[in-house]
Amino acid sequence: MATPTMFVDQVKDALDHLYDLSYLSEHPLAIELLPTRLPAGVSRAHALRQTILDTIDELHRELPRRVVNRSGRVYQILELRYVESLPYRQVMSELGLSQPQYHREQRRAVEALATVLWEKSSRGEVYPRYSARPTRGDSWDDDLQAVARGPETAVDLTELVRGVVSLLEGVARMNGVTLRGGVTGSGLFVEGNRTMLRQLLIVATSFVLHGAQGGSIEVAGSVAETQVRFDVSYRGVLLTEHLREAPARELWAEGERLLRVLRGAWALDEATAGAHLSIGLTRQTHPLLVIDDNPDMVQMITRFVSGQGYTVAGAGSVDEGIALAQSQAPSVIILDVMMPGRDGWDALQVLKNHPVTQSVPVLVCTILADSELALALGAQGFLRKPITRPRLLASLQDCTR
Repeated sequence: MATPTMFVDQVKDALDHLYDLSYLSEHPLAIELLPTRLPAGVSRAHALRQTILDTIDELHRELPRRVVNRSGRVYQILELRYVESLPYRQVMSELGLSQPQYHREQRRAVEALATVLWEKSSRGEVYPRYSARPTRGDSWDDDLQAVARGPETAVDLTELVRGVVSLLEGVARMNGVTLRGGVTGSGLFVEGNRTMLRQLLIVATSFVLHGAQGGSIEVAGSVAETQVRFDVSYRGVLLTEHLREAPARELWAEGERLLRVLRGAWALDEATAGAHLSIGLTRQTHPLLVIDDNPDMVQMITRFVSGQGYTVAGAGSVDEGIALAQSQAPSVIILDVMMPGRDGWDALQVLKNHPVTQSVPVLVCTILADSELALALGAQGFLRKPITRPRLLASLQDCTR
């Protein structure tokens, strides 16, 4: 039996609102796909979202048999566009598609997902997930820990905030709210789990939206040496009673779970003319050791990495640098070559042959053009002076990744 067009459209709509729990709780698919009664503690919104995510994973396993020559493309679009919520132009770029190609493949992906859901619904098999899981808490915590074990990468804070604003601006418009986003500073990257950070910001913004009627919400991000901060600020008429309702309470509980994993905390200030939700996350810092006889170079590197999650210690000689490297266990060593007495080549050989420091990445930074020798002796990277801030930060990210 062919999948009805209306059902495909409903699947597309649910995908577009995959992280809006309030919207999903009343979605037609929640009636079509889920049983009338769910286990205690399981919300319809979470159950519907989990059903869609599970089916995307199942579709990935089944695609080689179902979709000839386009198996990877279908799954990638579902994963990048809807699970990761990337802007469609970024998905186009990552998959090397033109805009017409993207829209064709996107529709094909949604239809493939809808077909699997429709077939399982017809057999009454869509929602077996919670039959062996009596409480929402157990399932949610299992899923959260699985995501938290994912890789940490350099997360572009500007892209993260813009993506969340783009994702939720349609929901905001339905409440008559203008949604804006911004980041203090430029080129700000933080090491972290992008999916976890994104979900936290989605939950925080959605929570504030529950109490907003008209007005505007500003989503902002900033970075300090030891903390990543997000602020969701609302100016308008705050309906505090809406923040006490079940959907808002569920979002708050979800945020608390995320914050426990991310080592953070948040606080809500219900002002007379709006509200302010502030989030602080403890930031991982990387200690750097700069071995260079020029103190101006140490100061410049300290200035270049300010606000990027690094702390800097300087050593003016090879002997001092080796001693500090062995006692302080830095994340990265930035090493000059041209120094009086013992030079950087001596230092590099000692560092790479000592059991305490042999695994520490060394970034050789010199006026010489000896990148091949540096890499042959075990350096992780090479920077030729004079250096620039973007080149230094990019090299450090390569070393700490």
